[in-house]
Amino acid sequence: MKRISFLFLMLSSHFMMAQEITSDKKIKEIDNLIEYNSFDLAEKKANSLFRLLSEKSDNKKHLKQRLKVRFQQGLIKDDQFDHRGALPIFLQVLKGTDENKLYKLSCEVRIKKRRLPFT
Repeated sequence: MKRISFLFLMLSSHFMMAQEITSDKKIKEIDNLIEYNSFDLAEKKANSLFRLLSEKSDNKKHLKQRLKVRFQQGLIKDDQFDHRGALPIFLQVLKGTDENKLYKLSCEVRIKKRRLPFT
């Protein structure tokens, strides 16, 4: 019984890590689309990924990724000259990074690390 539990635990952790890596790749893909001014496709992918990350059962675990995608959504709006739509998104991201002590992401957002992918 212990072996089965251990095996289940290992498989579930491996699956969760694979999902996180996939989300990180999608975030980088969206960064590239923004960089090359493919705003319509970037917006569709960002909205889809944000919805997916919001539906995850463990929202705390995916918070950093959700905030990154939300920031990308703000960048897309800003690049399309929808500054009124971008500002509340940027403020929401800043509030989320500060409240959850995600200082590195907070700095990236504050200096608008626009044309470089998230590290």
